[in-house]
Amino acid sequence: NEFHGHPDKGLSVGEGSQALFVANQLVDNRTAIAVKDLSTAYLHDNRFDLNDRDVRAYMEQRFFGGGRVAVARDASPGSGPAVRVDDRSAVSRVTGAAIVQLRPTSMELAQVPETFTTLSRLWETP
Repeated sequence: NEFHGHPDKGLSVGEGSQALFVANQLVDNRTAIAVKDLSTAYLHDNRFDLNDRDVRAYMEQRFFGGGRVAVARDASPGSGPAVRVDDRSAVSRVTGAAIVQLRPTSMELAQVPETFTTLSRLWETP
């Protein structure tokens, strides 16, 4: 997928959701990916270019909490996309190999719940 030129957010994950983003191009957005309100986004092999903010994790609604972002093997040079988090949010780096073993690009819909359980375990691994 390509998300290009969005004046607010290219992608937004919120209110306790989980999302796995694989092989997307996020170009020239105000915020490429927003993760908020107890949601978790797992990012693998995405391309970020010319965004004001690549990834932002934050609390928007007080009765929720911050967002969580796990980044693995993204195509941006160096350490991957720039991730900004507020004091209620967190970012983690997971190995790209761990994500690849889940075969996210050939996943059947029935595999999604088990995949998120596996990804949650990766988050907790130092």
